[in-house]
Amino acid sequence: MASRVRNGCALLIAHFLTQINVQGGDVRELCGMTHPHDTSSSLRRDSRWAGVFFLIPLLAYGVGNAWLEALRAVPSPGSPWAWTGASLLLAINSIVVVLLARRLQPIVRQVRARVAHAYLLARVLEAVLLLLGSAVWLAHTDQLTDQVHFYTYQLAMLALGVGSLPLFCLLGRTGMLPNGLAWWAIGGYSLLALGAVGELCGLPYGIALSIPGGLLEVTLGIWLIVKGLRPATHGYTGTPL
Repeated sequence: MASRVRNGCALLIAHFLTQINVQGGDVRELCGMTHPHDTSSSLRRDSRWAGVFFLIPLLAYGVGNAWLEALRAVPSPGSPWAWTGASLLLAINSIVVVLLARRLQPIVRQVRARVAHAYLLARVLEAVLLLLGSAVWLAHTDQLTDQVHFYTYQLAMLALGVGSLPLFCLLGRTGMLPNGLAWWAIGGYSLLALGAVGELCGLPYGIALSIPGGLLEVTLGIWLIVKGLRPATHGYTGTPL
């Protein structure tokens, strides 16, 4: 009887450990931390995740920021659930932009490690600045917090615009991305950075100059999901740690 109990417990523990390993693998795969053996399927999978991660922030930040502006515009405090929902969307945006850079990093690192690290750094800086500005905006409603939110947002867009240029130059030069999309990205992110600098200098053209970059991210996200990145000229050998 005792032997059967021990065997049963051993089977349960083994099953539990197997489930933990599978779930952990799923989390590592989401973040681009697995060691795939099939190079082509790995590139395809990484491209699809990157495409999804390009699209989510557009919706999350757009809806979350507009929702928060509407809540701040009314005199009454509003429902705590509404504030929580808007805050959650803004937090999702910051998390996903870092996941995007992390998902692209192993692909780009096979060709140029510095470009991969620079893009990740730019996205982390963007995420931190947006979170900081949104947190201050949530805490207070005076003019000073409006200015903090404005400057952190413009600095985040500047970091995104400048940090994306080396990435898309590399993707275009290695043939991983079609030339048309690569040049569109270079132009769109250049205009985004220029618009952010203009806004910081008092020139109200940031929204207009951000439109090409926004349309690019929608198109690029769909392209990566449907088509994916091509193998680089120098080859792509998987997703190392």
